[in-house]
Amino acid sequence: MGCASSAVIHDDLECCITEVHDSLYPTPVSNVSAHPEASRAEKNECFCPAGCSVFSEESGTSRITATSMKSYLTDRGLRIDVGDLVLKRVLCSTIKSTVSVAGWHGQIVALKQLKMDPLTDDPEENDAKLTDLINDILILSAVSHPCVVKMLGASFDTTEPMLLTEFLENQDVETFMRKRRVASVDGLWKPRFPLAMRWALSTATALAYLHGLAHPIIHRDLKPLNMFLTKHLEVKIGDFGLAKMMPRCGGCHEGVEMSGGVGTWRYMAPEMARHEAYDEKVDIYAFSMILYFIFSGRQPFYSYGKDLDVVLQAYQKGEEPRPSLDVFVGIQELRDLLPWAWHANASERPTAEECVQHLSVVEPPGLRKTMKDLVKMWKGKTA
Repeated sequence: MGCASSAVIHDDLECCITEVHDSLYPTPVSNVSAHPEASRAEKNECFCPAGCSVFSEESGTSRITATSMKSYLTDRGLRIDVGDLVLKRVLCSTIKSTVSVAGWHGQIVALKQLKMDPLTDDPEENDAKLTDLINDILILSAVSHPCVVKMLGASFDTTEPMLLTEFLENQDVETFMRKRRVASVDGLWKPRFPLAMRWALSTATALAYLHGLAHPIIHRDLKPLNMFLTKHLEVKIGDFGLAKMMPRCGGCHEGVEMSGGVGTWRYMAPEMARHEAYDEKVDIYAFSMILYFIFSGRQPFYSYGKDLDVVLQAYQKGEEPRPSLDVFVGIQELRDLLPWAWHANASERPTAEECVQHLSVVEPPGLRKTMKDLVKMWKGKTA
């Protein structure tokens, strides 16, 4: 059974978000009760003025020191002793960090360790890496959901801080699908419909949870590379280094001015590429591109080749390019959802909860249904 059908959410997690902020900043973000039995109406009150964010550019993680992080982790029982770790093998290495498999207290875990360059001529590079890791830690330590990667601990006791999470045996959706494309005869591969639906529902469920918190969390870099897979191929969302917490005022919130151009172009909403105000609907746009990818087996905008600057330039000119939909992209119900979810007007896109509802009633394709879709598509092309 996938996490989408077994979600268990702790009642006091929304208040825990505020506690995370209050423990690290001298000025509290709200006076909302942190008691687990606080009413939902109380938790959803306006926490701060529009534009204010726990992790805003003006008052964000750049103010947090290694010392305050040590204290924060200790208070929550999340400060690990690096001496308890036994490195086993490196999974991947980037310019920012190394991710390894490690042993820790009798279990296999994933260890992400920053690459801090003490000789760099640009200290802002190290600051950016540290900011992303702190952001990841603060969010993961304050949320709990079966479809979100579980944090186990962290350490700032060395010159290269580290984050410890549960180990997901099948890496991520991007890598998983790429390996199968390489192994296939024709270089094409996509998951069977039931598996793709599990991935879609799990991702939508995770977004519904994150967007529904008292401080909605926007992932801002949602993509197959950040959708991690368990041994049984269940999806969990991770890597919250670019994520942002948003204010919620009176039960609704408008787009907030934040740094644009963050994330990955192929999955980035046009309003982010244009450095416009945006809200959690940027995650819905990214989700639509993910659906396109997993149900078609093709990268969004694959027809543009590897030069995605063409798409970016089109966005900046005010144009709205989108991947082409054909009968090989899932079934009709999914093809109806995609244009809705990637709508040019962000306010017209569905909420994550609406995506869950839409996907929950999608029927698996049978031969008769597939043929009806084919005939409908062919008639549309010859009309």
